[in-house]
Amino acid sequence: MGLGVPTGQQDIHENIGLVPDPAYMQRVNQRDWSVADTLNLVIGQGDTQVTPLQVARMVAAIANGGTFFEPLLVSRVQSPGANPSYTVQAEPTSTLDYSPVVFETIRRAMCDVTVDSHGTARFVFEEWYPYQRANGYNVVVCGKTGTAQTGGENTPPQAWFAAFAPQENPEIAVVVIVENSCEGSEVAAPIARRIIEDYYGMPHSEWPPLWQTGCSTLGE
Repeated sequence: MGLGVPTGQQDIHENIGLVPDPAYMQRVNQRDWSVADTLNLVIGQGDTQVTPLQVARMVAAIANGGTFFEPLLVSRVQSPGANPSYTVQAEPTSTLDYSPVVFETIRRAMCDVTVDSHGTARFVFEEWYPYQRANGYNVVVCGKTGTAQTGGENTPPQAWFAAFAPQENPEIAVVVIVENSCEGSEVAAPIARRIIEDYYGMPHSEWPPLWQTGCSTLGE
């Protein structure tokens, strides 16, 4: 899934993160791998470490059917009104060898996050969808919320939201992380929504109310 390995870009220093395995657990913690370690791994908790860029590449690969691309920090350089003096195209680096059914199942589950009645980010998008359609757009966002615990009981979590849009023929992958804040749906998802508005040139909808009400750690 592109986690725990370099993304392929050479322009800035990056950490490769960590996907723990039994050898790691023996080397670092001097114990055998456990069922709890497996459960932590599949939800991205425990010793797992990822970067926003790695997650963005993963989401893009899920959206496009399995192709990873080398990240580009600059796609073209040009003066206003002039032809580009420099252009570059992203090069594919690897692929995920999953069946089309697997990709479709993951994409459908991500779309349900914002449209299904049980979706963890539905409350962020349910009023936004009619608003954008009234303004001539029809962009369904497919994503995954995340709330990563970072320490002790009173330590605020990292809020994550990773998404692609639109549902059909995806064009953009967005990842938002807000450190030491609150739930991913409360903090990161509304920010991703605004980024997607800007990408498509949508008129800005009213900024969502502070879903964080009751999260006493926000802003401290």
